Amino acid sequence: MSEGPEVKHPAEKAVYHRALTLIVQEAHRRLDEMEAQNLVSLGYAIVISNFEAPDFLFRALPERLAKVCGRANAQDLSNAVWATAKVGGGNSDQTGARTFFIVEEEVLRRGAARLENPQNISNTAWAFAKAGQGSDGLWALLADAATTRMSQFKAQNCSNTLYAFAVAQRKDHHALFEAVSREILQRAETDLGSQDLANMSWALATLGFVMPEDDGGRGTLQKRGGVTNNVTTAPWLGPTLEALSRGAQRSCRKFNPQHLANTAWRAAASLTICTPSTPLTTRIPRRAYAKLNKRDPQLMEHIARAAEPILDSFKPQEISNMTYAFAKTQSARGSEFLFASIAKQVTRRVEEFGPQDVSNTLWAFAASDAPLGTDLFVACAPIVARNMRNQKMDWRTPQRVATVAWSYARAAVYAPDLFQALADAALAILDDFLAVDVSNVAWAFAAAGETDRSDLYEALFERARVLGAVFAPQELANVVWSYAGLDDPEACRRMWCFMFEGPPWDPNQLDEVAKSQLQQAWLRLTRDKRISGEVPPLPEAWRRDFAESFKITEKSLGSRTQDQVSFVLNEIGWSHSTEHYDSESGLSLDMAQIPTKTAVEFDGPVHYFANEPWMLTGRSKLKRRLLDLTGWEVVYIDYRDWDSATDKVDCVFKAFAKHGVDPQVAQRDAHLTRALPEAESSADFVQLQRYAQQRLMPAFTPGDGAGFVVDYTPGGGGAPGHYGN
Repeated sequence: MSEGPEVKHPAEKAVYHRALTLIVQEAHRRLDEMEAQNLVSLGYAIVISNFEAPDFLFRALPERLAKVCGRANAQDLSNAVWATAKVGGGNSDQTGARTFFIVEEEVLRRGAARLENPQNISNTAWAFAKAGQGSDGLWALLADAATTRMSQFKAQNCSNTLYAFAVAQRKDHHALFEAVSREILQRAETDLGSQDLANMSWALATLGFVMPEDDGGRGTLQKRGGVTNNVTTAPWLGPTLEALSRGAQRSCRKFNPQHLANTAWRAAASLTICTPSTPLTTRIPRRAYAKLNKRDPQLMEHIARAAEPILDSFKPQEISNMTYAFAKTQSARGSEFLFASIAKQVTRRVEEFGPQDVSNTLWAFAASDAPLGTDLFVACAPIVARNMRNQKMDWRTPQRVATVAWSYARAAVYAPDLFQALADAALAILDDFLAVDVSNVAWAFAAAGETDRSDLYEALFERARVLGAVFAPQELANVVWSYAGLDDPEACRRMWCFMFEGPPWDPNQLDEVAKSQLQQAWLRLTRDKRISGEVPPLPEAWRRDFAESFKITEKSLGSRTQDQVSFVLNEIGWSHSTEHYDSESGLSLDMAQIPTKTAVEFDGPVHYFANEPWMLTGRSKLKRRLLDLTGWEVVYIDYRDWDSATDKVDCVFKAFAKHGVDPQVAQRDAHLTRALPEAESSADFVQLQRYAQQRLMPAFTPGDGAGFVVDYTPGGGGAPGHYGN
């Protein structure tokens, strides 16, 4: 009956159901007469018929199997655990865990030599993995049996076995992984189907294999969710991943959404490695120790082109993980068409997305160099705010609050109601914050211009003092910069003092952005006359290093449009230097007249919020504050005023008048005597400015540090073929 044609007519379904009910009732009555193959054949048939018979599968089957398992063949034992696992059983006594204990004991008694059929091996491994069962001895036996017979495995057997060992987190069977690798190299472009390629990719990423660039292309075994002192090289990993990539590129168009998400996720998950010395009690930013592997832009391009036409059929988690993968592998640039479609999908379906789906998607759009997706952020803001206010525990977590806040700040999307909800949530769960959470939340609120929340900043400061010396230098730089933007300079002074209270640290551990942030805080502390307490001094070498970093990061936003402004200033006789570096402060000025200490700053789109284009971001407000504190008289010219002005000379004079600055030039009625230099288009200018801005902000990946992984387990798995005679 289970192998016959599909039953569709309601009357036939009723008869079918009644027949199966009678069969199961009769099986219970005559249980003591059933031999192993009769027993397991019935269990298998019940499962593939989608007939619910938990009493038989979870009680009767193990009860009788205990008496006849010695007479069962290998396929009987395999299908007994497969049938139980397939219906979600095996993880407790009430759901048939005893079946797994019986089968394990019998398999171990017989030894690996008796496991001869590849499908029995792969299905047994799959079942034990799905049920979360199996001792070290059983998994070692399965690994030995699979390794010995790997050349006889069909593609699905090979895929399901690797998948099972990944789900069970059984990483120490190196001979098995090498054997699987050899099969992948031989079959990837000819024999492996879409599900095989996707599940193998997912399995390798889940096992934690990576290829440090400085390790000659060799792989390292990483303990996911933490670190391990048992780091094992895997020289086969590089060629294996390349073979899987070639196979995926060949058949990508045949992949379903789950396969595409799995393959993309593997490409992202294989990029980082935990260092063995990282303590489990802290979350240190991975950029401080991550070793990046070779990226695979060709694979990601194929995934993008295959995924975009079928996005409607993607589940929220599949969209989230794929988007995350493109951002993590820096593959969004060149895949703007995919991100544009994803933004529309998420905006339309945002209510279907869970908290991690939302936060990871927001992070991906903020962290990538693809178009910002401002509409997506605007659409998500009220949903996230509502869930935060409803105090839903899966939304109100330190990491969720930090990721969402960081994403909105990085994307420069103004969302005051959301930030109020995030602030309330942060204050409610502050005792659970780790150092990285304090760092990211403080930075995000400051970058978003939310600097009038003294209660939140005071609470973050107190939490930082409780956490003490666990802050990494990069995290300290983020926090200190955040307090530099507050109206009260004493708050910044207290945080600066806290930075030097812990053990000594080396500024060489900081990247250019972090050093630039500390230079801005130092300027605030040394120039603001309202500071009353003592400020711990900076060593002169540090001060020069920080100032130079500030110069480097600030210079990254020049443009040909800005060159037009400089050209007009020269035409009217306002002599100046371009990209002037003030060695005393480290500030970089677009156009500066040094003798009069007057500057012209050309404010491009990065100075404003993407959805509120006339509101300055927190970063821009801080720069203006620092220019005031260092004694420069500044004229600001907005890029939109410049773009719309037909008379560029008049636009310059109006800007000087607006800021109350006398340009002190004789040619007030001057006209351009030469053609204006060509500039970028408005659209290109905005995109270039947004792209350049990324160099000015600290990086962040959701859950930076030990203990976190964007975990993703594809559904399904292996299933037996036809039950043999």
